[in-house]
Parts: sequence; structure tokens; C-alpha cells
Amino acid sequence: MKALRLPFYLLLVLLSLSLCACHDDNNDDDDNKGNEKEEKPEVIITRPQDKPNEIFGACGLYLKANTEFSRKDLDFAMSQYVWKRKTSILYDNSHISDTLKEEDVSIFNYILPNSQVSYNKQYNRVIDISGKRFEVFRSIYNSTSYDEIYWIVALDLKREPKRMVVDSRTSYRGDIPDSLDRMNTCIRTFWEPEQ
Repeated sequence: MKALRLPFYLLLVLLSLSLCACHDDNNDDDDNKGNEKEEKPEVIITRPQDKPNEIFGACGLYLKANTEFSRKDLDFAMSQYVWKRKTSILYDNSHISDTLKEEDVSIFNYILPNSQVSYNKQYNRVIDISGKRFEVFRSIYNSTSYDEIYWIVALDLKREPKRMVVDSRTSYRGDIPDSLDRMNTCIRTFWEPEQ
């Protein structure tokens, strides 16, 4: 019986040592993962950036705009107006494009007061407004469509021209100028109430 105890104890000691060794290896991996997270490069933005009540437009020119609007203002704007897309620009972390040609922009043309967006006021997609953003839900008619998120950057209702400025990362699928990085390109669209 004593002869069986010694191998059993040796086996327990070896098993304990191997578990400790594995545990130390995992800690080293966690430390390396932590270091990898710290070593990610910081995103540097060299293009003009929005300021309180001032946003960038085509070619980086600043425009006066109401960036401090309330949710009540947004709800009113989305329920009382048909918004028609007027112009669009592209931007990344370092460049801002000139105004895009209308035929190069493939996003919807209208934001309707019934919580829908449309290309031609006949084929509509439902939106959901949350905070200062809205989401366009996947079309049930088109299996290749996908949900898209838009951020409302500015809303001018009390001065002329009335306008809404909206940013999105997912909406532009056309040709992108060589100066812009496709992986970091966003589209900014300017909307006005339809007359």
C-alpha cells in the first residue's frame, strides 16, 4: 500500500506544477495582449473638425450651423418636413472632398415625416430615431441591403436656409477620390425641406 502512495503523491506534485506553469503562461499572454492594446496607434485627425455651432463643408470651409439642437427640435423636424437631399461631400481623417455630383451619390433622396426614407417617394425604408441618430432598417424587398446608421450633426430650423446635416460611414458606394482612404471615408449629406 505504501508503494502506491509514493507514485500517487508524485503524480499530484507533477500535476500541480504543470497547472502552475500553464497558469503563468496565460498570465504572460494576458500581459502581451494588454501591451498590444496599448501599442495601437492613436487616430490623428488633421482635417478641419466641427466646432460648437460651426461645421465643415465642402473643401473644409466652415459653415455656421446649429449643433446644439434638442431632441424635441429633431422630433419636430422629422415629423413636419419632407427632407430632400441637396448636396453631399466625402471626408476621412485628413481630407475633405468638394461637392459630389448628384449621380455619384447612391443614398436615398428623401427623409419622409412617417419615419421612412425613400429614393423616389414610392420605394421606402423604415427608420428609427434614437438620440441624435437614426437607423435605416434592412429592406425586406432587397436581400443585399443592410441596416445603416446616420448621425445628425446639425439642425437649422430657426434660420434660413433650413437644413439638416447628416453623417454616415456606410452610405457611399461610389468612386472615392485618391486622396481619401476608403476604409475611413464618411459621407456628409446636406438636406433641405422640400418646397
